[in-house]
Amino acid sequence: MLKKLIDTNIFIDRFLNPDLYRDIFLSDGIVYLSSIVLMEIRAGAHSKEAINSVKELSNFFRRVDRIVVPSSKEYEQAGEIIAKLQSVKN
Repeated sequence: MLKKLIDTNIFIDRFLNPDLYRDIFLSDGIVYLSSIVLMEIRAGAHSKEAINSVKELSNFFRRVDRIVVPSSKEYEQAGEIIAKLQSVKN
């Protein structure tokens, strides 16, 4: 089964316009939510309506057990990848 981990910008665009990226969410596969994406979305939610929307999103993904929480090893690997990308860029 295809697993889809959606980035922050896609969720934000969907909050602003629910018709955007509809195909990503409705096509084959299961959508997961990264705890990092959840943090970023919540950090940008300031109105009561936005905060409630984030809570609904979080509650749904928690209820269906589809929140991905990176391990410390995965953070370390991500740091290595970022360092490599930066060295290639320079």
